[in-house]
Amino acid sequence: MTPYEQIAEFLVNGVTFKTLQKKQNGCYSAISNVKCLTDSCQCSADGKAYSLKIKDAHPNTILNISCSMKFRFTDQPIFASASISISVLGPLVLKVFGKTVYNSSDMIQISCYMFGNLETYGFDFWSHTVNGVLIRHLKGESNGNLSILAVRQSSYSDSGCYSCNAWNTKGETKYWSNKTTSVVVNDKPGQLFLFGLLVLTGMTVFILTAGVIAVVTKIKSTIGDPNFKQYQPNNRRAIYYAAPEDENTPHVYHRTDPEYEEPSPGHYMEISYINIARNNSTANDYQYEIAHDYIELE
Repeated sequence: MTPYEQIAEFLVNGVTFKTLQKKQNGCYSAISNVKCLTDSCQCSADGKAYSLKIKDAHPNTILNISCSMKFRFTDQPIFASASISISVLGPLVLKVFGKTVYNSSDMIQISCYMFGNLETYGFDFWSHTVNGVLIRHLKGESNGNLSILAVRQSSYSDSGCYSCNAWNTKGETKYWSNKTTSVVVNDKPGQLFLFGLLVLTGMTVFILTAGVIAVVTKIKSTIGDPNFKQYQPNNRRAIYYAAPEDENTPHVYHRTDPEYEEPSPGHYMEISYINIARNNSTANDYQYEIAHDYIELE
């Protein structure tokens, strides 16, 4: 049987939620006259069946949903309705805690907590992705509703997104949830400086080595030069220099009036012979008598 004017009213917990009406070109809201989208509400082609999707229901609540239609028999309207009760369970909630920026060789540590209406639950492997590409799966240490992921001796390649994957069951249905955080691993601040210092040290050693080699080569080439040999110690001649003179004291050879008396010709005597007398004594001594070849001055 088709409802009156092909209208169906939906109530949630006794309050009108939406009223649908079947028209020739589709299903519409009877109040706003807005055409229904297929993922929100539908009407059957004969106008006898109506469906509604309720979104954003509050977790851990119970929804009493009823559908009411009005029918006409002769002049008396008749209302018919059907109800259903739905329990809305809270979704599995995950929260991720931990630093997002690390330095190279630091230990990455991320914690994942699970909240909600939990009956049977657990954690799966963590996922490491970069730009949406799966890199690897990592096993965390689980303890109750807590899972801790630790990556020791991190490097730049450990940067990316890490997802905590968990599940819980309601009845025979298993639900999956995940929470993702981004991690950046920087290189050590001093690595670039140390690399530059190493390069600078290498250049300095190279320059000093090249300088020493050039000096040694120059010395060897100079020693092999014949012009250099005359300056070697074996070929050097002794050179003597007079001590500097006192300008205020005239040299003895520069004076015109010497302070000594020069002998004049005739003030000497010639030695014509040497008279040697020998005594015939037992001591066999020799006595010599030699005339002086100088004159004494008074």
